[in-house]
Amino acid sequence: MKLCSLSLAFPILWRLLFGSPLPFGCMFQFPLVTYALIRADIVYYETVCHARPYVVVGILVLAALLTPPDIVSQLILGVPTYLLFEAGLLAARRFKKR
Repeated sequence: MKLCSLSLAFPILWRLLFGSPLPFGCMFQFPLVTYALIRADIVYYETVCHARPYVVVGILVLAALLTPPDIVSQLILGVPTYLLFEAGLLAARRFKKR
């Protein structure tokens, strides 16, 4: 019985460590960055609200580029990112009222 060599295991380990967790982690930071930019008055809340359709398309395109080519993975990344984006906008609107 032949043991698995490092040259065969490295691509698998690389994909497990950086293939899925890294894109998911980066995408889930997007709403936090949006909230921080609005709170720091670098980007205005109204501007982000008017650009919402473009943000949705951008999220879906990035989800398609960062995940394997199946729709389930793309939706698993895209839908929570959009919901977190909306939560960031709600938090920014609450901050704006104060």
